[in-house]
Amino acid sequence: MKSEVSESLPQVRVVSAESAAENRAWVRDLSSRGDRRELASRRLYEVLLRAARSEAGRRAGRLRLAGPELDDIAHQAAADALLAICGKVETFRGDCKFTTWAYKFVIFDVAAKVNRHFWQRAGVAFDDEDWDRLPARLGIEPEAHAESRDLLQAVHRAVDEELTAKQRTVFVALVLNGMPTDVLADQLGATHNAIYKMMFDARRKLRTALVDAGYLPEQRLAWEHREDTGTSEPVRLEVQMAVVNRGFEGRGTSGDRRLPPGQHLTDDFPVLSASVTPLIPKDKWELTITSESGAQRRWNWDDLAALPVEQVVADIHCVTRWSKLGTRWEGVSVDTLLADVTTEATHVLVSSYGGYTSNLPLADLRGGKAWIVYRYDGQELGALHGGPVRLLVPHLYFWKSAKWLNGLRLLLRDEPGFWEQAGYHNHGDPWREQRYEFD
Repeated sequence: MKSEVSESLPQVRVVSAESAAENRAWVRDLSSRGDRRELASRRLYEVLLRAARSEAGRRAGRLRLAGPELDDIAHQAAADALLAICGKVETFRGDCKFTTWAYKFVIFDVAAKVNRHFWQRAGVAFDDEDWDRLPARLGIEPEAHAESRDLLQAVHRAVDEELTAKQRTVFVALVLNGMPTDVLADQLGATHNAIYKMMFDARRKLRTALVDAGYLPEQRLAWEHREDTGTSEPVRLEVQMAVVNRGFEGRGTSGDRRLPPGQHLTDDFPVLSASVTPLIPKDKWELTITSESGAQRRWNWDDLAALPVEQVVADIHCVTRWSKLGTRWEGVSVDTLLADVTTEATHVLVSSYGGYTSNLPLADLRGGKAWIVYRYDGQELGALHGGPVRLLVPHLYFWKSAKWLNGLRLLLRDEPGFWEQAGYHNHGDPWREQRYEFD
């Protein structure tokens, strides 16, 4: 007979000694450098590929494709999952087998890619309104439908009364129907930034309407965008979520003068992205600088590597409130690239592989303030952190340091970038806490 005390104890998942040893080996090898990490990555890729093929095959009934195309989905999902796992291996807690933990990444990624292919090929009406889908999209379990009925009706009413026709179309396509953002942008002939801006404005209107209707702040709804899948994942509504987590937990060290207000130190290097991680081989990489007159100058990888190299030690500060001090980079000063460029431009729109953009005053890129970097902490810059080449503008919030850099467009007047159109501050000075539009 079990005692009351034993029945009240939480169930603890026990990992066998053999599995624990395997877990430690995976974490050790993937966290190392050189041949050991390369070998572990290859082994893990094969494990992930088997899981991806199985999951893609299971979901193939939803797709109008098979064979090589289905295998392409599996290979890309395995590659993306491997990048994400290597970037987050330090977060593995060891309460299950490492491969079980890793499977979650690849299964989620396959689901996202299958959904993307479905919407690209199926020819389904993306504006079909089925409001019975809303509870599932809100993450509400069936047994909680009754108590959530009033809230669901309030959301429906707010969509009807507060959103413009275009905002409603975006809401229905992304939220009710689970269409990926980039696919919807193609369908509507719009940019990803324009769709995101409509989502942002719709979210703000719905939030205000729900509060006015008497719902408490914890019942308000916001869009969730997962940093590890970006545009491949359908938009989902959640309770108490923000567009970006405003409270990244790190070590608070308010006494350190190198730390801007509201920031926390971290020894990690968190990854936040607005899109799927693009994989660009160095021999395919190219940077283009376009002047306000349309004149262009281009550099390939060999051209960039031939330019004078600078070693940079800089503190970096993310808008999600983490800071990492004394980071070490290698690359080329933006001053070097602009040395022979004659321009009267005042601003720059930075572009990336994958479609991301960010805007900066030209003055923030000149005078030894910014670099085009391709090495971090003595190693080639990995794709997860923006490789092969990213921008580094350490005196501004880190979203201004665009990853996967491929272009600088010189402008005679400012033009907001991706996050700036979504409500982030146009300049982004961490010492003035310029995080959001009205800061």
